[in-house]
Amino acid sequence: MDYICMNHERIGTCYHEFISGEWDGVTFWNDGSMYIRDEIFDDFPEFLKLWMQAVPDFESCGISRMDLQQWKTLREAALAMGGDCAEFVREMEPWMENAFRKAAFITILGI
Repeated sequence: MDYICMNHERIGTCYHEFISGEWDGVTFWNDGSMYIRDEIFDDFPEFLKLWMQAVPDFESCGISRMDLQQWKTLREAALAMGGDCAEFVREMEPWMENAFRKAAFITILGI
């Protein structure tokens, strides 16, 4: 299943945009960003629960940050849970690893 997409794969605008490092405060729909459809969190409430435990300051309609330790916490919990949660983080993993090589945190722009 496709849990994430890249900018050229987006259909519409109901996505959470993940940006490596600090957001410039102006630019949206960056080609280097990773995107998660908003309804994914509704479709997978068990993943949302893990997400909120790892990133308690997450704002679905605002700007949030995730640091490397939060990502590791989310990843480990999702892999331990297995199923869709594990598939979700495995799909996110290549982009996240690359993003954390470039920056100490990820900015998440809500819908």
